[in-house]
Amino acid sequence: MERLPSLTSLQLLNLAAQHRSLSVAAAKAGMTQPAASRRLAGLECLIGTALLHRHRRGVELTEAGVAYLAAVSPALDAIVAATEARRSANRSAPLRLRVYSTFAARWLLPRLPDFQASHPDIEVRLDTTVSPVAFERDDADVAIQFGEGEWPTVDCRLLIEDIIEPVCSRDYAARNADAIVAGQLAGMLLLHSRYRRLDWRDWAVAADRPLAGARFMPFPSSLLSYQAAIEGVGMAIAQTGFLAAELGSGTLVRPFDRPLRRPAGYYLVTPRGSEPDRVRAFRRWIIRAAAKS
Repeated sequence: MERLPSLTSLQLLNLAAQHRSLSVAAAKAGMTQPAASRRLAGLECLIGTALLHRHRRGVELTEAGVAYLAAVSPALDAIVAATEARRSANRSAPLRLRVYSTFAARWLLPRLPDFQASHPDIEVRLDTTVSPVAFERDDADVAIQFGEGEWPTVDCRLLIEDIIEPVCSRDYAARNADAIVAGQLAGMLLLHSRYRRLDWRDWAVAADRPLAGARFMPFPSSLLSYQAAIEGVGMAIAQTGFLAAELGSGTLVRPFDRPLRRPAGYYLVTPRGSEPDRVRAFRRWIIRAAAKS
């Protein structure tokens, strides 16, 4: 293919013709006048003829310049129109977000109005599928995944650390006060999500609290185990970052006050490569929101 002129050079030629000023053309293109002059000289060298008359009052197209600009202007207009159409499509397409139901209900949804207020043109669609995202096949732009960030085919950013600890209602703590003071779990009903069935074991090992004699009650989700703890059914192992309101109000208490921080956490996961505007906007917002929390 023969060498083609750069779009910047063609833009400069068009601007110079409109304003009859090289300095104005350079300013509108975001460059210095000497740099713009070199660009246009290179274009003239490529074509093999002068395109501009340069004089004290400014510049004007030569006859060859008029003919050349008339020939390339439809192509420039088509490029501008196609680019704007694509940008508009990116802005109007919904943001497809895959996120765990517990993260959505306990962390994202209370903060989502802030994102919507800042970006009213972006429609957010949530999918609470649990399986890891595969962007090449899944209908998703962004995902929130739990793990240690070891996903080599995507970009990921830690949002929230995994800190777990037993919680229960004040009433349940009162009914089991002797065992709690003695640091025992025997006889208690321990609640957990079936997806996080090892949380009690990990915490008990770290806190040196034997699980012998305790009973267990699994739930389909952490949301249900947290609600069961609020209702006084038993003691839940919880990610306390999701229960700030309940712990702050006293609806739930930390009977042992022994949090366990683990290396895993919730990560923002996006495909590698260029990002649509809606994904870039959500990335910036959620990273700031996570930093505040």
